[in-house]
Amino acid sequence: MRPESLEIEVLNLLREGPLSKSEISKHLGHKHISGGLKKAFNQLLKQEEIIQTIPEKPDSRLQRYKLHN
Repeated sequence: MRPESLEIEVLNLLREGPLSKSEISKHLGHKHISGGLKKAFNQLLKQEEIIQTIPEKPDSRLQRYKLHN
């Protein structure tokens, strides 16, 4: 899957509401969080298209991501 299409898939999934990286990975049919998915998250965060639900704890196991309004 191309990085751009992976970013679009992530954005489409987040339209339903906040999700964790692992939840998104499972929705995409992956068993684990791939390197490509990590890159897509980093790019979307950098572009401020998505935000973290717990920004003060970026590595929290409870971290979710949602669309930036």
